[in-house]
Amino acid sequence: MKEQYKIMYMEMAEACARASKAIRRKVGCVLVNDKGIISEGLNGMPPKWETEECEVKSYFKKGEIINDRSASHDGDMRWYKLVTKPECRHAEVAALEKLWGKPESAEGATCFVTTAPCKNCSIKLLTAGIKKVYYRDKYSSESGIEYLEANGVEVEQVI
Repeated sequence: MKEQYKIMYMEMAEACARASKAIRRKVGCVLVNDKGIISEGLNGMPPKWETEECEVKSYFKKGEIINDRSASHDGDMRWYKLVTKPECRHAEVAALEKLWGKPESAEGATCFVTTAPCKNCSIKLLTAGIKKVYYRDKYSSESGIEYLEANGVEVEQVI
């Protein structure tokens, strides 16, 4: 794929990410085949879900060293870590689910996602027939990328 198209589709995935209401991390995904965009998705809670996608995991004492970029503080300077709830739908899954019941298929398609897929999303992408994955940011675990590559899916970071 030409570099200009990689950049264009990644910018579209970034636009999807900006539309996410997620607090901890906003992720966008665009699925593309030889005819163009077939689906898009963003992370967040499933439709009609009334709660936030994150919850406070733990509080830290003032002055305690925190080596986690997801740690934040409230007005009282109490530090806390947000953790994504398990029912939060990832952007890749949202994009794949939009294809359900439609004539388009992800078979042979390319995925552009703003954060490298986790292992669970990688399994779903492979099962759906995705042949190539472009991502911008690394994820905390590289197991998703390793799984895709081990199963013949091309993976490339686009910065």
